[in-house]
Amino acid sequence: MRVLPNMSSAKPEHLSAQLRFAGGTLLLEGVSEAGVRAQSGRSGAAPLAPCLWDHRVRAWRCDAMRYVDFIETLGRIPLAVEDCVPDWPSVDWPRVQIHSLRDEQQAAV
Repeated sequence: MRVLPNMSSAKPEHLSAQLRFAGGTLLLEGVSEAGVRAQSGRSGAAPLAPCLWDHRVRAWRCDAMRYVDFIETLGRIPLAVEDCVPDWPSVDWPRVQIHSLRDEQQAAV
């Protein structure tokens, strides 16, 4: 769990919203559509761009690959957010030792 930088003084038990990973997307839960629009001061269609309001789950949703963009957007509004998106471990792939190409393979390249 991380508290987003703009709210570093907030205590986790007092946070009003939670950002989590959900099947390839990010969900910002615990804050209403109207609440975000009021906090952001933006009345347009996407006050939390790149995220949009998902009425099916009553949360803000965007593709997980937009994580950095979304964190930057959240940093511009006065909203306490608990970041529960997991830190993914780095992967160290083993070095693969393949044999040299045969003469006819080398000639084809």
